[in-house]
Amino acid sequence: MYKKTPTGYISEIRNLVPSCSKCNQSKGNREWREWIVSDASLSPKTRGVPNLHERIERLERYEEAFKPMKIDFRELVGNELWDEH
Repeated sequence: MYKKTPTGYISEIRNLVPSCSKCNQSKGNREWREWIVSDASLSPKTRGVPNLHERIERLERYEEAFKPMKIDFRELVGNELWDEH
């Protein structure tokens, strides 16, 4: 979800990141790049995690190599059902 709208990405293994519930809540609906360097209460930057630039680069390489599947839910179910939802 992003701004209360489904992003189209499903919960598949390459689109999941293990995190505790508090960190996940801290991230909210922000993109991971934005959250990592944000002042959110439990962001890696706020917690003083070292080598953020290297970690971001590693995540970007992974994301490039294993692009998550995006689904157009509106197209899949049709406008009427989507609007009802």
